Amino acid sequence: MKHAHLLVHGEVLGERYVIDRMIGEGGMSRVYLADDTKLPGKKWAIKESVSEPGMQRTVHDEAQLLIKLSHPRLPRIVDFFHLSAVGYSYLVMDYIQGMTLEKYFRGHRDKITPDFLFSLTEQLLDVLEYLHRHEPQVVFRDLKPSNIMLTEQLEVRLIDFGIARSYRQEGGEDTVKLGTVGFAAPEQYGGRQSDERADLYGLGAILLYLATGGKFSEWITGVERHIRGDLAREMVPVIRKLLQYAPEHRYQSTMEVRTALSMICEQLDHLRSEQERVHWLLLCWVPQQG
Repeated sequence: MKHAHLLVHGEVLGERYVIDRMIGEGGMSRVYLADDTKLPGKKWAIKESVSEPGMQRTVHDEAQLLIKLSHPRLPRIVDFFHLSAVGYSYLVMDYIQGMTLEKYFRGHRDKITPDFLFSLTEQLLDVLEYLHRHEPQVVFRDLKPSNIMLTEQLEVRLIDFGIARSYRQEGGEDTVKLGTVGFAAPEQYGGRQSDERADLYGLGAILLYLATGGKFSEWITGVERHIRGDLAREMVPVIRKLLQYAPEHRYQSTMEVRTALSMICEQLDHLRSEQERVHWLLLCWVPQQG
């Protein structure tokens, strides 16, 4: 961050929130853990953002966007205020205990199993479907491991709506071309407006990143050779389709992705049933005595 202001332990914001410590930093914002003087024992996450000319609208839009949303996989925003004297804005939201998917991946790679990937995919599709069906449609636009929190029960929570936007049917190209290189869809860098298919690209990038041990997040020639061997091969074309360069060549909705995954699960269940049936027959078979 290009500013010197730093909240310190014990500092009070809004005559209510007592700062404990900084728990995150990135881009143009910091996140602090704070205690609530009106609700003893209650802790909140407070996101501090620079309110330089041209930035105030971005922070205000994020607040208004979050206020309208209500989903168990999204943080609940409870307060928002701007301190013009110091040039910062603050979002007060649910404090989510756990760690980011990025940290979980780095520290627990042995737990990134195929079952974990399927569960992660289902949970992300759940929250993305809610956002994409919202009126107006909300496009997250920055799906990446560091913006996904995992609770102790490995429940997914999406965080940091800094560049999320409401889709405008009459819109041209994105006015703000942001996103994380390697995870953001190509159209987010100009030429057209990003829609729900940009988030599906991000989903594919995350899956490929995890399935290749963090080596790849973009589909290139030969990348399938680096995908873990214990992942169902039927998942490879799904990931490849999610990561198509042109939006019209990807899945067009979360429902289409769900349908593809459902077909894979049915195929795997059938295969397991056949394997179990063969195993049972072998156990029960008794050679005839000649």
